[in-house]
Order: sequence, then C-alpha cells, then structure tokens
Amino acid sequence: DPEAASFVHLGATSQDVVDTALVLQLQRATSFLLADSRRLVTALAGCIESFTQTALTPVEFSVAGAGALPGEAQAQAVLIVREALNNVARHAQAHSVQVKVLGDSGTLRIIVQDDGVGFDLQTIGADRRHLGTILMHERAQRSGGSLIIDSQPGRGTQVTLTYSTTAQP
Repeated sequence: DPEAASFVHLGATSQDVVDTALVLQLQRATSFLLADSRRLVTALAGCIESFTQTALTPVEFSVAGAGALPGEAQAQAVLIVREALNNVARHAQAHSVQVKVLGDSGTLRIIVQDDGVGFDLQTIGADRRHLGTILMHERAQRSGGSLIIDSQPGRGTQVTLTYSTTAQP
C-alpha cells in the first residue's frame, strides 16, 4: 500500500506501522458510507464510543444542523476524528473532550476540542512524532476538506475539519 509505505519510509516505529494498518483497515471498512449525514453521525458516535472505552476520558458529542458528504469524504472525516482522538489519548492528558458536528448553509464542520496540555504548533513539521497531524491534513485535502489545528502549550487543542456541502459547478 503506497500510504503505508510512505509512512514507514518516514521512519515510523513498529507501533506506528501497526496503527497505520488499523487506520487503513478502518478506511476500507468505512468506504461504504453514503452521502447521508446520519451515517456520518453514527460512524463518529462509534469512533467516540471506542475512544471513551479505551482512554476513559469523557466526550461530549453534539450535532447541530445537517449536511451530506460524499462517501469518501465521510470515511476520511471519520479517520481524521479517530486520529485526533488517538492524539488526545496519547499526548493531551485531557480531562474532557468535545466533538461537535455543525452543519449550516453549505458548510459542515467537525470540531474535536480537548482541555489537555496542548503543544507548540511549530514542532509539527520538524518532529516525526506528529506525523499523524500531517496525515490528517493530507486526508482532509485529499477528500475536499480543510483542516485547522489550533493549540498552545497549557491551553489544549482544537482540530477543525471543514467541508463545503454546496455542489461545485
């Protein structure tokens, strides 16, 4: 798989390779998702449930509005949220997490926010431990979305994934 190969090429640990394999399996498993906002919410709820069972960190999940995404964009969105939650579990030392799905006038946003330790955004490009965030950006771009990560040491992290739900001519 080219994606896994590039991940290994960048000097990932064996655990990172296993994690990538699991993400690729999830991607294949979620490729059936249809352009239906209920399926996206259901898939995100499953992702959140899995996170809360393993990380034991409470998550507040809210949905306001609606918006349909193509199946591939939905699959990528779920994988991005999963990676954001994995990062919370591994690095954030958070006491709580919020996941919000907000749909309004042609835009669907998914926000993952934690109250953890945060990090210096300048270290992402230079530090291979943050390869997951780089892959999140690539997934968003590849699926027609945009990703913004906002974090500061001591102030937690917010990951905002945005898609246009307006048909492009």
